[in-house]
Amino acid sequence: MSKENEIEFVVTVPEKISTEVCIETDARQTTAVLIDIFISAKKYVILSSPFLQNFKIVNPNLEEAIKNALGRGVEMIIISTGNSLSTSDIKKLGNNIKVYQPIDNVENNKILGSHAKFCLSDGEIVYIGSANITELGLGKHIEMGILGKKELAKKVEKFWNYLSKRGFLVEC
Repeated sequence: MSKENEIEFVVTVPEKISTEVCIETDARQTTAVLIDIFISAKKYVILSSPFLQNFKIVNPNLEEAIKNALGRGVEMIIISTGNSLSTSDIKKLGNNIKVYQPIDNVENNKILGSHAKFCLSDGEIVYIGSANITELGLGKHIEMGILGKKELAKKVEKFWNYLSKRGFLVEC
């Protein structure tokens, strides 16, 4: 497989064992991967998680990477549920933020509408995993995911663009 289409293994594990686990399993840490995605973003980042908390609580370094990206003019698109969007501080992070919600969740807040968790940058790199963007999801639970480039990122981008165009996701 070429380097540009390489898949990397990504994990979240409790902090007390994270270094050991990453070394033993040749894995990268989820938060570090998300920070790298925001640092390298040039045009946009799409972040999808049904459960969100304030980024400062989740990880101050992640919050800083997001603010820096927004400051460089990177557009941030958030896909989440109404409950999470109403309790998070996303819009306070800076300009260039668009927020989307699954139509099923708009119509009935007891339905998530999307359980997808991913972070896509510029159609070039994508994290897909089980971690929500919460303190537990990025620091306490055991979570797994993958980091993919080029081909996989393009497929994820195409899928979410389709859902948006078809009205499954609505801008809030």
